[in-house]
Amino acid sequence: GGGGGGGGSSHVALGDVRGGGRALDLRSGVTGVSGGLVGGGGGAQQPLPLASLSEHQVAALLRGIGLGKYAEACLRVPLRGRDLLLCTPEDLEAAGVSFRPHRLSLL
Repeated sequence: GGGGGGGGSSHVALGDVRGGGRALDLRSGVTGVSGGLVGGGGGAQQPLPLASLSEHQVAALLRGIGLGKYAEACLRVPLRGRDLLLCTPEDLEAAGVSFRPHRLSLL
């Protein structure tokens, strides 16, 4: 079972997806994810709670932040936003996120 989210950083750099290297606090909300697409559409977007994201939206988020090589594993598991909130580094490794710094950046 999942633990309490681990002790790593809860920020992920968005890079060019939503405007130039900002960090996103995944636990307070996710912008740029709607209908399974990251960064689509114009205008301001309201943050979505991470817990509300489907596995397809989490996969789109991973693609958007440059971790797309894990998107397919996210769909296979399936790894939803509410699951990500409870993941430990070991859980993410079992789900296919093999590179330790990537696991830590998602926690």
